[in-house]
Amino acid sequence: MQAHQPYFDELVAACDAIRDWLAGDASGPAALDALMAHFAPGFTMIGTDGHLYDHDALRALFARLAGRKPGLAITFSQMRALTVLGELAIVSYVEHQTDATGTLPSRRSTAVFERDSRTGRVRWSHLQETFCHA
Repeated sequence: MQAHQPYFDELVAACDAIRDWLAGDASGPAALDALMAHFAPGFTMIGTDGHLYDHDALRALFARLAGRKPGLAITFSQMRALTVLGELAIVSYVEHQTDATGTLPSRRSTAVFERDSRTGRVRWSHLQETFCHA
């Protein structure tokens, strides 16, 4: 297995959970807890609007957006491991979304992942998203 593969796998798994939550295919406190387990306690995100979110703010955002994007589909392109160093990885990718309303703006993202050396579990540490404009 290539060194970056566990981080790519986590990127896809977390976005699958996000898709299920936002599309309304997963709901309730247990599903939200399972979704949030993908993110390290110290997680931070700079959203497409430039707003800074911490772990608690992300949880509140997901709670507010539950089921708000019926038919959501998420795909990726240009996935690259910028670096894998010890138990950390920096990954860049372009995320494409469609939902019941049609195609949504793509976003170019850079994510930092951490892996627990004891368990091998990978979680998100940081995410920066920027809308792509044609």
